[in-house]
Amino acid sequence: MDPVLEIDGLCLEFRSDRGPVKVLDGITLSVSRGETLGLVGESGCGKSVTGLSVMRLLPSPPARVTAGDIRLGGESLLSLPEAGMRGLRGKRIAMIFQDPMVSLNPVTTIGAQLAETLAIHGADGRLRSRVEAALAAVGIGDAAQAARAYPHQFSGGMRQRAMIAMMLACRPEVLIADEPTTALDVTVQAQVLDLIRDLQAEIGMAVVLVTHNLGVVAESCDRVAVMYAGCVVETGPVAAIFAAPQHPYTRALLAAIPRADADSATLSVIEGRVPDLVDPPQGCRFHPRCPRASDRCRTEKPPRRDLGAGRYVVCHHPEADA
Repeated sequence: MDPVLEIDGLCLEFRSDRGPVKVLDGITLSVSRGETLGLVGESGCGKSVTGLSVMRLLPSPPARVTAGDIRLGGESLLSLPEAGMRGLRGKRIAMIFQDPMVSLNPVTTIGAQLAETLAIHGADGRLRSRVEAALAAVGIGDAAQAARAYPHQFSGGMRQRAMIAMMLACRPEVLIADEPTTALDVTVQAQVLDLIRDLQAEIGMAVVLVTHNLGVVAESCDRVAVMYAGCVVETGPVAAIFAAPQHPYTRALLAAIPRADADSATLSVIEGRVPDLVDPPQGCRFHPRCPRASDRCRTEKPPRRDLGAGRYVVCHHPEADA
């Protein structure tokens, strides 16, 4: 299928007192209509920054795109004026943020905020009924009463549902869900993910799911992209990646998943930490933590290899070569 959202060689830097900091380095991703792409990696790897870059919500300065492009339905988002982006946000492309309590206006009712979203994108008349229908669609009971409530009167799960209702009210082509189940209990997490899947099936939107949880990726995603220190190091179908990961970092992440059938209670860990991007390692950014690192890894940036069947890896010594 033709991709609805394409990120092509995106490089982004932040201006700092210590000079420019390259936080995204050649990000290349795509997601098609009806498809779910999981974006995984440790904190500080650039997952949320990638989503915010697509939405063009990073202030400039300090953020600046230095290379690459982002296209929605073949149209470049980076060349659009801000007025054009405001017309797309919420209507054709939407984002669920990590903490709905921070994202929602605390002094405005849920219904008023949802109605504002609809009105900005051209809805006229019957706003009240559309607001209540949107809240009901995400499983909020007594939608009329809920529309009159303020964010602090909702539980965490209810606030997340309200945020999803707001983002999906205009039936976008692409939804970026940035850790949509953060700080929710396990039962509510499952309900929120099921809700996103049901609405995706109904309107056929593409979903980019940002998460730390590889279990969620295995259950919810069609393809996965693994990020490390501002780079996508491996991409491919979920089943293929989980069965035979090619990048040492992907293998390490999968090895760290707790398993009920494991003989030992000791968890596998990845020694070290994500590097400071103000002064990243030369060559492969993962080489200080990689058990297979060679002299070449320490000096030369690895190429992006096409492994076929929609799989890509950025590594000098992928598992396929072992």
